[in-house]
Amino acid sequence: MAVASEIEEKLSDLRIGIIYSDVKREYFYTEAQYITEKDAYNDACVIAEELKKLGVTPLLYPGNETLIVALLSDQPDMVFDLVDSVNGEEYLTSTIPGILDMIGMPYTGAGLLGLALCYNKFLTKQLMKNAMVPVPNFQLFHSPNDVIDVNLRYPLIVKLNEIHGAVEITKDAVVENEKQLRDRLSYLMKTYEQSVLVEEFIAGREITCMVLHGTNTKIYMAEKVFNKPDEKYVFATFDDQWINTAGNSYTYEKYEEPNLRYLVKKAFEITKMADYGKFDVRLDSSGRYYFIDSNANPAFGPKSLTTAMGYIIQDLYNVPFSEILKRMIENTLLDPDNQNYLHGLTSALESANSNGGDSGSGTNYYAPMIAALNGYKNGNGTTHSTSETNDTEHYEEQPGTDRSRSTQYSSKQ
Repeated sequence: MAVASEIEEKLSDLRIGIIYSDVKREYFYTEAQYITEKDAYNDACVIAEELKKLGVTPLLYPGNETLIVALLSDQPDMVFDLVDSVNGEEYLTSTIPGILDMIGMPYTGAGLLGLALCYNKFLTKQLMKNAMVPVPNFQLFHSPNDVIDVNLRYPLIVKLNEIHGAVEITKDAVVENEKQLRDRLSYLMKTYEQSVLVEEFIAGREITCMVLHGTNTKIYMAEKVFNKPDEKYVFATFDDQWINTAGNSYTYEKYEEPNLRYLVKKAFEITKMADYGKFDVRLDSSGRYYFIDSNANPAFGPKSLTTAMGYIIQDLYNVPFSEILKRMIENTLLDPDNQNYLHGLTSALESANSNGGDSGSGTNYYAPMIAALNGYKNGNGTTHSTSETNDTEHYEEQPGTDRSRSTQYSSKQ
């Protein structure tokens, strides 16, 4: 409680960045993929508004080539990394924590390795399988003509290996024979130019598990109760999550079971997630769990943004989004790894500075950056530069902005 109180006392002194996906339609292979990202800026504005309620000064940054200069210029105390794609490629999101580590800036969410794993579903499943976290039988296809593993049993579900957001998870994603499988592989590989993950479709119930990591790791679980009485294969499709504004495909109900809670915590650690994460798990008729999806960078935001986080943690477990934000801030600013990293980086710069730097203009070349890093370590929020770049936005409410995009049941993933 003392730590939380300490953070709360400093909130009004903090300047916190929000890095969001720089989205242009031409970056994406399909309209469906674009739909999952098109609201990135508006979503970041909503998070900024929530931070303002805490007394924090939010700064917005597009996750593009301007990022390093903007961050070094503004020197925020920390950043929320909400980037889901770079130049339209989800696997490139791991470059963002790489950049942040390089300049010594504290940030929320998984690091470079965690995000790299997140956007390779095959590797993630292999890690979980090796650690005895149950997953369906699966195979990665590099060509539509690859030999099919004899251990796979139909029906199968066909997924893009590097793209989340339920893109191409439609009724056609479930196949019942080899012809349907190879046709689906051909379409996905031709359209998205990447390998495709195929796994056994697990009929049964589906549980979404949200994790908030910190001093005490909290796991919030909810069952998706589907309203699809006429469907042969019942699962959450792309349309359920992004198109159907009526929101009658499924509802969430609180779910509790100690063994699943243990498995989720284990999977979170194995996949190198940090701060928060999400897992989708199937429960078959024999009572066996199967982890069918994991996401180190799920949609972050309150219920107003139709996130699973909002529906489950806020609605079912009555945790205000403000508390989630404060927990993320506390985790990030008080993380010993961040403090040790900043101390090491500052020492290196001081050493270089004493040797005259590399600018040929005296011994104070690194002084501004050293002052900034000392500010991060001390948490006093008093070393910020007054300069700004054109790509940095001090958040202000956009007049006439429509934020009524919430639906009762469907949620971003």
